[in-house]
Amino acid sequence: EEPGEALRFKPGPFPTTIFIRDGHEIDRMTEPMDPNQFLRFVRKAAAGRTRVERLEQEYRAMLRSGFDRNAQVRYEWANKLLDAKAYESATEEYIFLWKNMLELNPGAKETRHNLMAEKIKTVCVRHAPARDAFTAMRDELTPQVDPTAGPVETEKLRDWIVLNGILREFDTTVAWAQDVADRDDRALLEQGGPLLFDTLVFKFRWDLAGLVYRNPMDFIDLKTAAWGDRLGTHPAIDSYHIENYGEMYAALLAAERYQEAIAMAN
Repeated sequence: EEPGEALRFKPGPFPTTIFIRDGHEIDRMTEPMDPNQFLRFVRKAAAGRTRVERLEQEYRAMLRSGFDRNAQVRYEWANKLLDAKAYESATEEYIFLWKNMLELNPGAKETRHNLMAEKIKTVCVRHAPARDAFTAMRDELTPQVDPTAGPVETEKLRDWIVLNGILREFDTTVAWAQDVADRDDRALLEQGGPLLFDTLVFKFRWDLAGLVYRNPMDFIDLKTAAWGDRLGTHPAIDSYHIENYGEMYAALLAAERYQEAIAMAN
């Protein structure tokens, strides 16, 4: 009904509640609320306490309570700060988690490289100091993935690939892969794993993607393991899994690995 106001205040996902006073946004909530939660939200906003201010106060209290060693709580907290546009505090949390999440929770690798990476990408777009911080971390890793500098650690390489994605500098990863392929270092290409494969597909470098795995079924096995028990539970998930086969088939054709492509098709 008010497209001009919608353009100005940019409401997020439904349901979004925005508290406006004198034409200025005071606070917003981008999640469902029951009546009591809604009343608390309105009272606090009317009293002049924005959600960011409330979150900052809650954050300081949580730090004092020793929550700093709980990776899942800190991740959820960082996401709340991001949603509330508390970008400085969100940046601090994501930096901490990027550096320490696997020490606190070794099983959180997928979260760190996928879900959290998408959140970090968002804060880097909205908050220049966040982009500067993650650029510095990427640049610190760059000499360590140089194929001419000796053995490359797999986890550092994959972190570097993810950071390039966060910074939307995919071409940096593609250039690295081309250099490694030119050196015919197939083992190093394979260290990039599905993260490298997916980046090359995203940039339509199917010919390079088709060189990542010496045994293409290793890629399928990794993707199957990632889907886990969800396979067979929903048509969309099964469709994505079939798409994994299709991507590898196309990559093998582009890399002129025709016999392996035929085996994949079968």
